[in-house]
Amino acid sequence: MDSNSTSTPLRILLVEDNEHDWLAFRRAFQKGQILSEIRRCVRAEEALRRLDTDASSFDLVVTDNKLPGMTGLELCQALLEREVPLPLVLLTGAGTEHLAVEALKAGVDDYLIKDPDQGYLELLPLVLPEVVRKYGDRLARQRAEGALREYSERLEEMVEQRTEELREAQGQLIRREKLAVLGQLAGGVGHELRNPLGAIKNAVYLLNMVLEEPEPEVREALEIVEQEVGTCDSIIRSLLDFARTKAPVRREMGVNDVLRAALSRITIPEGIEVMTQLDETVPTILADPDQLVQAFGNIILNGIQAMPEGGRLLVKTARLSSPKTSEVSEKPPRSGWVAVSFTDTGVGIPEENMEKLFEPLFTTKAKGVGLGLALVKTLVEVNGGSVEVESEVGKGSTFTVRLPTREVQA
Repeated sequence: MDSNSTSTPLRILLVEDNEHDWLAFRRAFQKGQILSEIRRCVRAEEALRRLDTDASSFDLVVTDNKLPGMTGLELCQALLEREVPLPLVLLTGAGTEHLAVEALKAGVDDYLIKDPDQGYLELLPLVLPEVVRKYGDRLARQRAEGALREYSERLEEMVEQRTEELREAQGQLIRREKLAVLGQLAGGVGHELRNPLGAIKNAVYLLNMVLEEPEPEVREALEIVEQEVGTCDSIIRSLLDFARTKAPVRREMGVNDVLRAALSRITIPEGIEVMTQLDETVPTILADPDQLVQAFGNIILNGIQAMPEGGRLLVKTARLSSPKTSEVSEKPPRSGWVAVSFTDTGVGIPEENMEKLFEPLFTTKAKGVGLGLALVKTLVEVNGGSVEVESEVGKGSTFTVRLPTREVQA
């Protein structure tokens, strides 16, 4: 409240049981020409009840200390405990200055000694508006400090979030640079190795033609060479596939058709059961079918290799409402995202390997160079999707590929 305003009265709740002092209090404001609305309570308990229900009707509380029942100091302490948002002024008699000190320690805003010889009545219209002003300034300062603290905390959160985003962006940049260098190296090495491997393969073929009845040891050695040449050729194909990943040639297609094509190209070993639960209502997507066939095929092979003693591989498709959820969407079929999951009952993945799973050249297998899952991640991401994995050692793993529909991409 502006104490200099001539149109806004100073609203005071006076707790005073002495009729003479009450009248003198009112005359002091009239004499000082300070516009005021003064309401009186005789007892502290009455003031508490009134302030509990109508504190916003007052600008401050002025209370005499000597009251019937609860004292003025006890009233102030009760109001402070209840956090009544009003400044408090305690009136004490001459010779009771120690009560004023206790009041200030308790949190009372100011005090006045009721001594007419010291101009007590003349001070009232001067001191009380100033108390209200200072209280308002203090509240405003506390609100500003609170807002500043809140902004500071929010700023720290924003800085942490931005730092994490930059860290992730830096990690992605480093990964892209590594992939670029690795791709160049893989392409060069792959081409260089294919020529000598071709020569070895031709030599084995020639020896098989020349030797009509080779010794068993010779025949076994030639078979081993031929098998290992095939293994090396498979590794080279992985290197070249990784090195020459191109921009996708997108077209509208059904995910289920891509899955069926990927499954048809893989020979399922004995002891492995492949089950499919394909949602025929999943919307079409805009992607490169050849790249997704390769990505799905790599995941399927990875699941099969994780079950050397046999097991079950479950392949599912479903509609999602967003790329971050696993809940099936209730929206119409042509909206949202599509999820393709591959769940095996294999050996599972140790927790310490989870973060490295999609890194190039990381592998726990005896054969292979660790490019299969790295290629999966690259192919899925260039088609606008994401791939995640959940695993439990001894129980199996689930790879989930999430792909945007045509509408989401648009």
